[in-house]
Amino acid sequence: MKLHTIKKLLLGLVVIGLAGCGSLDEVPFDRLAADTYYQDKTSILASLFRTYEHGHWYSHNDRFHLQEMSADHFVWTQKGRHGYDGGQWVRIHHHTWTPEDGWIRGGWEGGFQGVGYANNSIADFEKLKFEEFGLTEADKAQYITELKAIRAWYYIWLLDLYRNIPIVEKVGGDLPTQSTPQEVFDFIEKEIKDNVVHLPKGPKENYQGRFTQAGLMTLLARLYLNAEVWIGKPMYTECAKICEDIISGVYGNYSLANDWRDNFSY
Repeated sequence: MKLHTIKKLLLGLVVIGLAGCGSLDEVPFDRLAADTYYQDKTSILASLFRTYEHGHWYSHNDRFHLQEMSADHFVWTQKGRHGYDGGQWVRIHHHTWTPEDGWIRGGWEGGFQGVGYANNSIADFEKLKFEEFGLTEADKAQYITELKAIRAWYYIWLLDLYRNIPIVEKVGGDLPTQSTPQEVFDFIEKEIKDNVVHLPKGPKENYQGRFTQAGLMTLLARLYLNAEVWIGKPMYTECAKICEDIISGVYGNYSLANDWRDNFSY
């Protein structure tokens, strides 16, 4: 009986030992690694569109509250016991917000999340051989340009809201230092001028909501329009020239819809 028990114990130890010889490499299920994520053209486009999607969220949440609710054309009123919300609306209307108000942090984090999404996809795309996915080097250049374009869009929001911000062009590394408004302005301007030629001119089939040459140059016009406030240098003449070029079709042919409401439709 004792011998039988000892044999069972030894067998159990062997089974445990064999189980313990398996691989201990962790298989994460809450994230997708770049080396396994990119399988086809669809996955590349999904990566490209991720920062666009985040921009949709950012444009009408904390960013909206900071720039629109703090102006004089919107108001959030208290109705009975509803709408006071700890006084946050009063503070934003009267410009007496504090670091504890979530919008202050949210505007910063949301903007740099968008920058991070763009940086991550740029780094991935630069390593990929697009021809393996049925795409061309021209597609690769355009996709990277689109990411740099929307990254510039985020930086314009961040420059307007916070002025002294870090310029981040890659994921990871040491914590960056703050740049001056002039340095951020120059970075945005250069990114736009260097990359606009890689984008298509004018509207394009199945291309809604993505940057074209005219869209990116409109961003540059916006940069120049606010230059006097942001860097103390009036650039209204430069802004007007870009707008005239867009209207005259230098960057593609556009026109206003006959129905005023259609100009704001999808």
